[in-house]
Amino acid sequence: MTLLKTIRETRSQGKRHISNRSSRGSAAFELAAGALITIAIVAFALNTCFAMVAYGINDHACRDAARAAAQGTTPPEAFMMANAIVKSYNNTAAGMTPITLVLVSYVDFNGSPPPGSAPTVTVITRTSTKLPAPIELFGKKLFGQQIPLEKTYTFPIVRLKPAET
Repeated sequence: MTLLKTIRETRSQGKRHISNRSSRGSAAFELAAGALITIAIVAFALNTCFAMVAYGINDHACRDAARAAAQGTTPPEAFMMANAIVKSYNNTAAGMTPITLVLVSYVDFNGSPPPGSAPTVTVITRTSTKLPAPIELFGKKLFGQQIPLEKTYTFPIVRLKPAET
Protein backbone atom coordinates (compact mmCIF):
# COMPACT_ATOMS: atom_id res chain seq x y z
CA MET A 1 0.00 0.00 0.00
CA THR A 2 2.76 2.43 0.81
CA LEU A 3 4.61 1.59 -2.39
CA LEU A 4 1.53 2.44 -4.46
CA LYS A 5 1.15 5.70 -2.53
CA THR A 6 4.77 6.64 -3.19
CA ILE A 7 4.42 5.95 -6.91
CA ARG A 8 1.31 8.15 -7.11
CA GLU A 9 3.01 10.98 -5.26
CA THR A 10 6.08 10.73 -7.51
CA ARG A 11 3.92 10.84 -10.65
CA SER A 12 1.88 13.80 -9.42
CA GLN A 13 5.04 15.72 -8.44
CA GLY A 14 6.56 15.07 -11.86
CA LYS A 15 3.43 16.33 -13.63
CA ARG A 16 3.36 19.42 -11.50
CA HIS A 17 7.01 20.10 -12.25
CA ILE A 18 6.49 19.77 -16.01
CA SER A 19 3.32 21.88 -16.03
CA ASN A 20 4.96 24.61 -13.93
CA ARG A 21 7.92 24.81 -16.26
CA SER A 22 5.79 25.20 -19.41
CA SER A 23 3.38 27.67 -17.83
CA ARG A 24 6.27 29.90 -16.76
CA GLY A 25 7.47 30.13 -20.36
CA SER A 26 4.04 30.93 -21.75
CA ALA A 27 3.47 33.54 -19.05
CA ALA A 28 6.68 35.32 -20.03
CA PHE A 29 5.63 35.26 -23.69
CA GLU A 30 2.16 36.58 -22.85
CA LEU A 31 3.65 39.30 -20.69
CA ALA A 32 6.01 40.43 -23.48
CA ALA A 33 3.26 40.39 -26.13
CA GLY A 34 0.86 42.20 -23.81
CA ALA A 35 3.46 44.86 -23.03
CA LEU A 36 4.03 45.57 -26.74
CA ILE A 37 0.31 45.89 -27.39
CA THR A 38 -0.15 48.09 -24.32
CA ILE A 39 2.68 50.41 -25.39
CA ALA A 40 1.10 50.79 -28.86
CA ILE A 41 -2.32 51.55 -27.36
CA VAL A 42 -0.89 54.12 -24.94
CA ALA A 43 1.06 55.83 -27.74
CA PHE A 44 -2.05 55.99 -29.92
CA ALA A 45 -4.14 57.33 -27.02
CA LEU A 46 -1.52 59.98 -26.23
CA ASN A 47 -1.42 61.12 -29.86
CA THR A 48 -5.21 61.23 -29.98
CA CYS A 49 -5.31 63.26 -26.76
CA PHE A 50 -2.85 65.87 -28.07
CA ALA A 51 -4.71 66.12 -31.40
CA MET A 52 -8.11 66.51 -29.75
CA VAL A 53 -6.90 69.21 -27.36
CA ALA A 54 -5.39 71.17 -30.26
CA TYR A 55 -8.56 70.69 -32.33
CA GLY A 56 -10.71 71.96 -29.46
CA ILE A 57 -8.59 75.05 -28.90
CA ASN A 58 -8.54 75.86 -32.63
CA ASP A 59 -12.30 75.30 -32.80
CA HIS A 60 -12.98 77.69 -29.91
CA ALA A 61 -10.59 80.30 -31.30
CA CYS A 62 -12.20 80.20 -34.74
CA ARG A 63 -15.74 80.38 -33.37
CA ASP A 64 -14.93 83.28 -31.05
CA ALA A 65 -13.07 85.10 -33.85
CA ALA A 66 -16.07 84.71 -36.17
CA ARG A 67 -18.40 86.06 -33.48
CA ALA A 68 -16.14 89.03 -32.92
CA ALA A 69 -15.78 89.68 -36.66
CA ALA A 70 -19.57 89.64 -37.03
CA GLN A 71 -19.70 92.60 -34.63
CA GLY A 72 -17.49 94.71 -36.91
CA THR A 73 -19.03 97.35 -39.14
CA THR A 74 -16.37 97.28 -41.89
CA PRO A 75 -14.08 94.54 -43.27
CA PRO A 76 -10.90 96.03 -41.72
CA GLU A 77 -12.59 96.37 -38.35
CA ALA A 78 -13.86 92.77 -38.57
CA PHE A 79 -10.34 91.57 -39.38
CA MET A 80 -8.85 93.48 -36.44
CA MET A 81 -11.46 92.10 -34.02
CA ALA A 82 -10.97 88.53 -35.23
CA ASN A 83 -7.19 88.85 -35.11
CA ALA A 84 -7.32 90.12 -31.52
CA ILE A 85 -9.34 87.07 -30.47
CA VAL A 86 -7.00 84.63 -32.27
CA LYS A 87 -3.96 86.20 -30.61
CA SER A 88 -5.54 85.70 -27.19
CA TYR A 89 -5.72 81.94 -27.84
CA ASN A 90 -2.07 81.45 -28.79
CA ASN A 91 0.32 79.37 -26.68
CA THR A 92 -2.42 77.56 -24.81
CA ALA A 93 -1.34 73.92 -25.29
CA ALA A 94 1.96 72.08 -25.32
CA GLY A 95 3.14 71.16 -28.79
CA MET A 96 0.80 73.51 -30.66
CA THR A 97 2.03 76.03 -33.19
CA PRO A 98 0.48 79.48 -32.83
CA ILE A 99 -3.00 79.78 -34.31
CA THR A 100 -3.02 81.91 -37.45
CA LEU A 101 -5.90 83.77 -39.00
CA VAL A 102 -6.04 82.61 -42.62
CA LEU A 103 -9.12 84.40 -43.92
CA VAL A 104 -11.80 86.86 -42.85
CA SER A 105 -14.45 87.12 -45.56
CA TYR A 106 -16.84 89.95 -44.75
CA VAL A 107 -19.85 89.89 -47.09
CA ASP A 108 -22.40 92.55 -46.15
CA PHE A 109 -23.66 93.40 -49.68
CA ASN A 110 -22.98 97.10 -48.94
CA GLY A 111 -25.91 97.27 -46.54
CA SER A 112 -28.58 95.99 -48.97
CA PRO A 113 -28.51 92.19 -49.33
CA PRO A 114 -30.52 90.58 -52.13
CA PRO A 115 -33.74 88.78 -51.19
CA GLY A 116 -33.08 85.40 -49.60
CA SER A 117 -29.49 86.28 -48.66
CA ALA A 118 -28.07 87.44 -45.39
CA PRO A 119 -24.82 89.27 -44.70
CA THR A 120 -22.20 86.90 -43.26
CA VAL A 121 -18.62 86.81 -42.10
CA THR A 122 -16.46 83.71 -42.57
CA VAL A 123 -13.30 83.11 -40.55
CA ILE A 124 -10.68 80.41 -41.17
CA THR A 125 -7.99 79.60 -38.61
CA ARG A 126 -5.06 77.20 -38.92
CA THR A 127 -2.66 75.52 -36.51
CA SER A 128 -0.78 72.27 -36.12
CA THR A 129 0.17 70.13 -33.17
CA LYS A 130 3.30 68.11 -32.56
CA LEU A 131 2.60 64.50 -31.65
CA PRO A 132 4.54 63.04 -28.72
CA ALA A 133 4.70 59.48 -30.12
CA PRO A 134 4.91 59.03 -33.90
CA ILE A 135 3.60 55.58 -34.84
CA GLU A 136 5.05 53.49 -37.67
CA LEU A 137 3.68 50.23 -39.02
CA PHE A 138 5.84 48.14 -41.36
CA GLY A 139 8.07 51.13 -42.06
CA LYS A 140 5.20 53.44 -43.03
CA LYS A 141 4.30 56.34 -40.74
CA LEU A 142 0.70 56.23 -39.64
CA PHE A 143 1.07 59.43 -37.68
CA GLY A 144 3.82 61.87 -38.54
CA GLN A 145 5.44 64.41 -36.28
CA GLN A 146 2.71 67.03 -36.77
CA ILE A 147 -0.97 67.11 -37.61
CA PRO A 148 -2.26 70.23 -39.41
CA LEU A 149 -5.63 71.53 -38.24
CA GLU A 150 -7.89 74.06 -39.95
CA LYS A 151 -11.32 75.30 -38.93
CA THR A 152 -13.94 77.45 -40.69
CA TYR A 153 -16.90 79.25 -39.14
CA THR A 154 -19.52 81.45 -40.79
CA PHE A 155 -21.65 83.82 -38.70
CA PRO A 156 -24.44 86.15 -39.74
CA ILE A 157 -23.83 89.87 -39.44
CA VAL A 158 -26.61 91.20 -37.29
CA ARG A 159 -26.93 94.87 -36.59
CA LEU A 160 -29.54 95.77 -34.08
CA LYS A 161 -31.04 99.20 -34.42
CA PRO A 162 -30.90 101.21 -31.22
CA ALA A 163 -34.23 101.62 -29.49
CA GLU A 164 -35.91 104.91 -30.24
CA THR A 165 -36.61 107.07 -27.24
